[in-house]
Amino acid sequence: MYKNIDVELAKKGWKKKMLSGQTGIAYNTLLSKLAGSYPFTLDECFLIKDALDPNLTIEYLFKESEWGGVPMEEIIKMQKQILLVQVINLSVIVANLLIMLKR
Repeated sequence: MYKNIDVELAKKGWKKKMLSGQTGIAYNTLLSKLAGSYPFTLDECFLIKDALDPNLTIEYLFKESEWGGVPMEEIIKMQKQILLVQVINLSVIVANLLIMLKR
């Protein structure tokens, strides 16, 4: 849900378990909150920020997605649906061209 946290973890070569240890946030609690099941407290946000990089902003780390707060899974689902519609439209165009060529 918080892709920028994943980006910063990858930059440091950390797994979520390491972030849990560095912040003191219980691992299962951290996983639930990163998945969006429960909100982070402000203190937890600062613990995560300070563990990853004190120069980062809370707004950057806890931005849910680039699409107005829509979860990334939902964006991917919409993109797949759009792609399917485009494939169907292309198939119709090809079929119409084949019909025109046969005339």
